[in-house]
Parts: sequence; structure tokens; C-alpha cells
Amino acid sequence: MARRESTILGMLGDLRLLLDALTASGEDFPHLEPARAKLEGLLTRAHEAARRQAAAAAEKQEATRDLQTLVTDGNRLAAALRGMVKERYGIRAEELTKFGMKPFRGRKRKAEETTMPDPAT
Repeated sequence: MARRESTILGMLGDLRLLLDALTASGEDFPHLEPARAKLEGLLTRAHEAARRQAAAAAEKQEATRDLQTLVTDGNRLAAALRGMVKERYGIRAEELTKFGMKPFRGRKRKAEETTMPDPAT
């Protein structure tokens, strides 16, 4: 027994094979003509839907690429603007918090290590 297709493209191929066989043997099955015509219409609509789906996927990819470019450009501009704000106010100014930046408040000192006498001496 032949394995049934599970992908949409495979199922459309199976339907196309059946339609072609029915069309070629139309004189043997005149009573199936209305169903064959309906199948032909369904296949036409399915191929149109697949074409629209592919176009939508391409549009989505293009929109994603545009969005990534815009966000990258925005981040670069924001970094430059943040640098200009720091230049204007200074790196220690509390006004930097209004712009979402942390003012430099100094480095924390390391805890002093206690030195143990060297037993070899």
C-alpha cells in the first residue's frame, strides 16, 4: 500500500495526479464529471492560496530585515546621543538618570587582603 502524503505540497500533488487521471479517462466515468470539475476548482483555489502564502512569507522576511536595520540604526544613533548627553552634563551628573544612564559614582574598593607571615622565614 502506498504511503499517503502528509505535506500540503504532497497532498496537492496527489490531488493533481487524480485530477489528471480522471480527465484522461473522462469517457469511462461520465457520472463523475461534476465531482471532477469541483476538484479542479478546489485545486485552482489551493494553488492561488499557496501563491498568496509564499508572497506573504516573502513580505514578512522583508519586513523583518527592514525592522532589524532600523533597530540597528536606532541603537547606533542612541549611543551617539548618550555620548553627547554625557559630554554636556559630565559622567558624574545625576541628571543622567533622566536619560536612563547611570552616573559614575566611583569604583568600589577591594577588601584589603590580610597577609599571613611566611612560615619558611
